[in-house]
Amino acid sequence: MREQGDPAIRVGLQEHIQYDLPRLQTLVEQAHRGPVYWIGHSFGGVILAKALSRHLDQNKVAGAVLVASQVEVGLHTLVPPLSYVTRALAGWNGYLPVRRLGIGGFDEPDAAINDACDWVASARMNVEFFEGFREVNTPILATVGTGDRSDPPEGCRLFLEKFGGHHKEFRLLGRHNGYSEDFSHAGIVVSKVAQREVWPMFIDWFSRYH
Repeated sequence: MREQGDPAIRVGLQEHIQYDLPRLQTLVEQAHRGPVYWIGHSFGGVILAKALSRHLDQNKVAGAVLVASQVEVGLHTLVPPLSYVTRALAGWNGYLPVRRLGIGGFDEPDAAINDACDWVASARMNVEFFEGFREVNTPILATVGTGDRSDPPEGCRLFLEKFGGHHKEFRLLGRHNGYSEDFSHAGIVVSKVAQREVWPMFIDWFSRYH
């Protein structure tokens, strides 16, 4: 298993999906014998999708929920010309100072930022990024709030369409379809309304494949 403190270890997204998540899957399997569902929010869902398409054992994944996850719409800081600034800032510090910038809770290593920029560019220029997605047969639920300005619904719908399999579903969450609010990017997972209305919906979806 990789030791993050080792300066010789590259701490990028590619290493995360190739080494860390498969190891995590093994550890979860050893500790829990029941069905396992994976949830990824924002770019975490993109990471999950990439791992599922190439590195995770699909037979051990009961279902995957992708919350506000996409690569084809918006994300201006990860595509040129702003991505040049993002890469430079991460390279100068050795990490992107996410906390100082007020855009997240954890600073991101420069290797992870470079991978994220590369992934988004690849997804928009060619189909290489999506290799393996059509072979994913795991049930997938993709969901996003109508008030999400970071990862717009149209991008999340496009992302889901890249997957094969017969058990995939897209849900747009907002007032127009019975929810108490038009969920924002973060609010869809961390708000008190999400606790009452979104997470129980996930559990109901899990029960279909349990």
